[in-house]
Amino acid sequence: MARKKRDLLPRLQKLIKKYPRVPAFKNYLSTYYSLKGKNEKAFEVNRWLCKEHPDYLHGKINLATQHIQEENYDDRFRDIREDKHLGWGEQPTVKRETPKVGRNEPCPCGSGKKYKKCCLKKK
Repeated sequence: MARKKRDLLPRLQKLIKKYPRVPAFKNYLSTYYSLKGKNEKAFEVNRWLCKEHPDYLHGKINLATQHIQEENYDDRFRDIREDKHLGWGEQPTVKRETPKVGRNEPCPCGSGKKYKKCCLKKK
């Protein structure tokens, strides 16, 4: 018996509605539209995906691909610069409670040895 061909779109939409916190289903929907040649709809879904799941790697990759296809390089680099996980975003300043001890300075424990020969090894 031949299997009846079914469109995936209603099934994907149902899964997205049932599991809204799973970004992979939205990624599949974006891929579905892309394979059907509906690139604008695929990009729209991907922008939605990146907005709701900013840490989802496939969404970021698809967004970069979209910017490359549109030859919109400024937006692509802006998205990367604003990505805090890549180290480009605003990072909090870390301040030390005590000054950093150099390897060749006297050890702060008071042993009289150089730090590298004394307490550095214990860390």
